[in-house]
Amino acid sequence: MKEIKKLFLFSALAFIFTNLIAQPSDSKLAAKYFESKNYSKAQSSYEAELKLLPNDLDIKHRLAICYTHNNEINRALSIYQEILNSDKVDPEIYFEYGELLRSQADFAQAKVYFEKYAQTNPAIGQYFAESCDYALEQLTQSKDCSLANLNKDANPNNQVPIVYNNEIYLGKDQLSQAMVKSAAVDPITIPQLKKSTSSQTSALDEIIKHAVNSKSNLSFSDDGTLVAFTKSNSNSLTELINSSNMTIFFATVDASGNWSDLNAFSQANSNYSYGFPNLSNNGQTLYFASNMPGGMGGYDLYKSEKNADGNWSEAQNLGSLINTPGNEICPFFKKGDLFFSTDWHHGFGGFDVFRTTNRGIVWSDVENLGTCVNSVKDDYNFILDKNNDGLFTSNRDGSKNAEDIYKTSKVALANSRMDQHPIMNGDIGIKSPFEQSISAPELSQKNEDANVIVFDDPNLKISKKNQANKLYFIQITALSNSNEQTIERFKKYAKYGDVYKVMDKEVIKIRLGAFNKLNEAITILNTLKKNGIKDAFIVGDFIDNSRMQVIAKANTATVDQKQQLNTDEEGKFKIRVAEYKAPDWFDSSNLKDLGTIENWTKNGWTIIILGSFQTGFDAAATLDKVKARGYKEAYIVIEEGGKLFRQ
Repeated sequence: MKEIKKLFLFSALAFIFTNLIAQPSDSKLAAKYFESKNYSKAQSSYEAELKLLPNDLDIKHRLAICYTHNNEINRALSIYQEILNSDKVDPEIYFEYGELLRSQADFAQAKVYFEKYAQTNPAIGQYFAESCDYALEQLTQSKDCSLANLNKDANPNNQVPIVYNNEIYLGKDQLSQAMVKSAAVDPITIPQLKKSTSSQTSALDEIIKHAVNSKSNLSFSDDGTLVAFTKSNSNSLTELINSSNMTIFFATVDASGNWSDLNAFSQANSNYSYGFPNLSNNGQTLYFASNMPGGMGGYDLYKSEKNADGNWSEAQNLGSLINTPGNEICPFFKKGDLFFSTDWHHGFGGFDVFRTTNRGIVWSDVENLGTCVNSVKDDYNFILDKNNDGLFTSNRDGSKNAEDIYKTSKVALANSRMDQHPIMNGDIGIKSPFEQSISAPELSQKNEDANVIVFDDPNLKISKKNQANKLYFIQITALSNSNEQTIERFKKYAKYGDVYKVMDKEVIKIRLGAFNKLNEAITILNTLKKNGIKDAFIVGDFIDNSRMQVIAKANTATVDQKQQLNTDEEGKFKIRVAEYKAPDWFDSSNLKDLGTIENWTKNGWTIIILGSFQTGFDAAATLDKVKARGYKEAYIVIEEGGKLFRQ
């Protein structure tokens, strides 16, 4: 019996000793696989480790990430729950779990964990919680579209739709085959595939099958003579985003199908990635994505113009309205509309497709294309065919090849839509000694703290003369039923200005005024709101005795306050910084040291103004600093009569 016990004890000690020796080796091997993103082998190693250390949260965390990447979602959800039930939870777990829930369209529960994460990182957590609200709201909207999977019989490698000579090809193999079949019939417009013996010339089939990355895109100029493509060793979209070896190349394509004059994008830096090219303006403009420094986050969208000498200009960031702390990829420009994919703007999860419109000097607010295109997975490489039907790549559930090409119904372009737009060149009167100045459409100033919007009284539409005589009033209320006693109680507001009774059909409006300068009205409005008059707002109108009656004159305190405002009158030179529809991501702290931030509104758009400067020299000197901080499209304006004129 003693011998048996000794043998058992010896075996147990040997087992423990063996495992103690093996553990570091297994741990290093698992970490090696994990760091190299070989999640399949890392998963097996971490599962073996977890049997030895069943309470190790770090192992569980990495195993959960492996399950997620290997699409074993239920196992990932289960192990995340184990981590969340532990005594100490890393806040990053809340975010990862929220993302996983969002990928399963569980937006309500995902919001819960994004809000938990917001306790540590308010900006990021709250933003993604709002994305869940957006998704839930969109899911209740009716769909007026169709969606078809075009990869039923396609080759698994055909994952990127391509536009060539205004025709759509479902991947590079189909493009090559179509060119071969059509070459004998129309060798001028459809290049013929042939081998080339010159070391400076590469045949189309050589490049398109072996050099072009299958996850990125090919982009041809309108006439088909120039092509831009991405070279990379990555085999998936995730690898492509995380790679540092993505490069844009160009080639000219002749009538025989030879690709020649291969050259890399001249503005690229080999230390960073450049990809997802899109040629517009018949090859004169290049849109692309890059993780070069100086951007807003991961990959940003840029554009470059071809100069007269054939060289590409310095890359220009498309700005913070489009680019975010996340990744923006896959630009596609057509007739004023720029489509792109991002994993940051409010959407459904993964990469969603968005649209923005070029409005002369700025881009409009971005717009999610909705559930007719986007899913909780990755949707990218969006293009339009000649009928404006959208085609794109998606790895959504149900994709035969994990990443299939889908087609959605017609998408309206900018020139066929009647949506709002921000201030443009044509909207601003150009001040010139050789030209008569033209007034801009009225811009209503918005105070950053009071959330002020100015409405014009309908009577102002009577004539241009009335517009020129416009003053500013603060409307306190509108009464449908009133008597003298009711009107009498509003006389107490005379300490802020003249109190008016304005007749408008069967309604009596009570207003304070009149203020010559909008800043005066905003100052009084702020005071009223602090004193409980939450529904007051500013209205533009003119003095009209036929419908207005002064029921109380302003007292001395108001006069003194107005005089003080006039004494502190600001300079008329200002700097137009940028325009937004919802300026959530405008960081005013970046400019506050240069002047006062003003928000002006027009048709729902917010124009960021930096002011004010006494002389044009002061404004010009500050403008250089504003542009150096990334606002390349900023310019000087002057304020006259409550209106802005471009200088």
